[in-house]
Amino acid sequence: FGIKDKRHTLKLVAYFYIVNFIFGGVIMLLYNIFEPKFMAMGNSYFYIDFSLLSLVVFTAAAYFAVTALRFFMDKGCDMKHRYKVVIRKGDNVSLIDAIADSGNSLVDSFSGKPVIICRRSDLYKIIDFSYDISFENAKEAYEKNSVRFIPYSTIGNFGMIPVFTPDEILICDEETGRKRSVDAMVGINEKDVPAIFNPKLLC
Repeated sequence: FGIKDKRHTLKLVAYFYIVNFIFGGVIMLLYNIFEPKFMAMGNSYFYIDFSLLSLVVFTAAAYFAVTALRFFMDKGCDMKHRYKVVIRKGDNVSLIDAIADSGNSLVDSFSGKPVIICRRSDLYKIIDFSYDISFENAKEAYEKNSVRFIPYSTIGNFGMIPVFTPDEILICDEETGRKRSVDAMVGINEKDVPAIFNPKLLC
């Protein structure tokens, strides 16, 4: 999942081993108690003889279970609240009005990170706009601000949008006081609208 910081990385490693220990323990328990004919263990490996029908059924069941869990988790993200997004790059910080909108599904295809769309006028404190930030000028944009371009599409429109990775992003719910640090990128929008982020970032 990438190295964000030491604490985050250690947490992911711990999750990895916990899941493996639980999975291995359950398999050994089932094997020792029931000794099923479709399961065999040896050389530190276990083998399960699934029929094609069983594989399809259990895969579909797992997919629907994860989809249902995601649906109920997303319901807890209130899109009607007022939000502020704090973006820090180096010593420079911008505080931006924001709205949660599930219509923003833009994701960077290289890193897999979601993209928060922000208007250009809100980013003057952290981005140098003294030159033309355009796809035709991509090399200079990357050298000066580490800005690169990713494709986007909307209803009846598509193109390339400049994005960058700040040092820190914090989403603040103005009504509940809840604050959440998120791992995302920032896209630069020419339209005069508040910052737009996918509410899944808060789940």
